[in-house]
Amino acid sequence: MGRVEVPYRVAAPAGPPRVLGLAELERTRDELAARVAEARRALAERAAAEREKRRLLERMLAAPADFKWVRVGRDELGLPGCGHWHSRPRLGLLGMLMGWWRVKVSSGCPRAGRLAAVER
Repeated sequence: MGRVEVPYRVAAPAGPPRVLGLAELERTRDELAARVAEARRALAERAAAEREKRRLLERMLAAPADFKWVRVGRDELGLPGCGHWHSRPRLGLLGMLMGWWRVKVSSGCPRAGRLAAVER
């Protein structure tokens, strides 16, 4: 889930340049007010989702074994860049059988690094 896109443009009234009448101005104002309300709602929903993911990450860091194979990305937390936190067993299969779990933090954007190396 990425950042919320907020539409900010308003369509220009059709026809040649002119001074708008009161009805057209009110219609434009109402359209802008509706867009602002929609943008606020979308941003509030996004902020709530990010708060939930932060709480999940805190619980995951406190008890990794309770969140086996759960992965939380930086974009889900509203952070720039790429990367994630992933609950994984220590030492692979042995760690999974022994119940040794940890939260591993990725180092960033592996694809971007590979693409940069290929372009050189």
